[in-house]
Amino acid sequence: MNAENDVIEAICKAQNTITDKLKGKCQNFHNIVFSRLNLEEKTLQPIPSNYAWHLKFWEENLDENLPNRLQPGVFHWDNMAKKHKRLLNSVSDRLKKIEIRNRNNNIVEIISVGYFQTTNLTQADLFGLLHHLSHKSKEYLSIYGDKTLFPLRYFDAKVPELEVIGRNNDNSYDYDKFNINNITLTQKEVIAIELLMKFNSIKEIASKMQCSHATINKRLNGVKMKLGCFPCSNSQLFQHLNHCGIIRAINNMSNTEIIL
Repeated sequence: MNAENDVIEAICKAQNTITDKLKGKCQNFHNIVFSRLNLEEKTLQPIPSNYAWHLKFWEENLDENLPNRLQPGVFHWDNMAKKHKRLLNSVSDRLKKIEIRNRNNNIVEIISVGYFQTTNLTQADLFGLLHHLSHKSKEYLSIYGDKTLFPLRYFDAKVPELEVIGRNNDNSYDYDKFNINNITLTQKEVIAIELLMKFNSIKEIASKMQCSHATINKRLNGVKMKLGCFPCSNSQLFQHLNHCGIIRAINNMSNTEIIL
């Protein structure tokens, strides 16, 4: 499929400007793609950073595997369809790719990162960078709207159901409080952190937890006070969570640990 698009090409240049400002951390990145799938309208809005990769993705019909990429969590392309690995190898045998998926009813958001194996990027750096680019990508979506729309060609008329693996949606965790490296977090604090790790905005977290923006900010500020980093930005909070081992612990609970 021919995926040439002047708007997306311009967005790629803008995304590269952002990553160029972080050369020390981004020098080993090949591409970063934020994608929003609307399963009801059968549309896809990609916000890539590498235009050549964007064209190659559609030329090789890798969207054929999108129906199998709806489960929330963190996934390595090495464990996906062979087409994906062939595309990586066509660039370099050192190129790796991971993606973080989040789903809210019929909306699926995927952030995928292509990086060379020699990268010395830490997990905290990765979360901080992707958190920033995720929100920047959402700005592009709101500005350009249907100018970046592509069809979901391989979905039938029925919206794919979300498969729940490992835990019950109504009772995400078995305990009301968690002690992680002598830091006690409530169940709601852990859920808020996990949603933040999946690059949800404060508005999205509030909607999913059915509370106000002020309540979420108060909850996250409480976490920052427990970590001794208040006041700090939510992006900086990732670094403190990682330093205390909380990101790893929550990833283990979710069975979605990232390994670079």
